[in-house]
Amino acid sequence: MTVEDLNHERTSPAEIDFGALAARALRSWADLVRATPHLVGDDARTRALWGLVAWYERVFECDDYSVNPPIEGLDVLIDELARASVPYEVHAELARARWAVRVAEELVRWRHCLRADGPGSVPTGPATDRLELAQEARRQIEGTCGG
Repeated sequence: MTVEDLNHERTSPAEIDFGALAARALRSWADLVRATPHLVGDDARTRALWGLVAWYERVFECDDYSVNPPIEGLDVLIDELARASVPYEVHAELARARWAVRVAEELVRWRHCLRADGPGSVPTGPATDRLELAQEARRQIEGTCGG
């Protein structure tokens, strides 16, 4: 279910559980992120990606988890996307995984704001907006992989 689906059901924004929506999306994209370590040949880089996979899974499994992603894993993912020698198919998979990780990053930021400032607070509003925008990644992820 997306935010658009909820809007069509005449659900008010105050009733929408943005965190649950994002967590469901992350869960549905988990296989994309889990595949990233298998797309990289270097052991050290693979270990960094496994750390990112573990973080990603924790984000959708634990409703209150709001730890930032491991920078090493993000760096490897971004570096792999920038390499010219990466085959198109691998690049496409890495790009979809990056979109999924991006949504997870916004969910973590949203949770942090919610916990620090409370629902309806001034900082939580923009965090909610960013989380909604990040979920537009659905088009990038699912539109290109048939999900």
